[in-house]
Amino acid sequence: MITVYCYSKCTTCKKALKWLDDRKIKYELKDIKTEHPDEKMLRGL
Repeated sequence: MITVYCYSKCTTCKKALKWLDDRKIKYELKDIKTEHPDEKMLRGL
């Protein structure tokens, strides 16, 4: 499963989620405004 940081009003984010849904790819959705990833998380450390 992948983690997707998304902004609910972003049309690009909506398109990306639709792409994942159409391909039945599971993901965990996180709101980028309330759940900020830190540098360590982004680097995958």
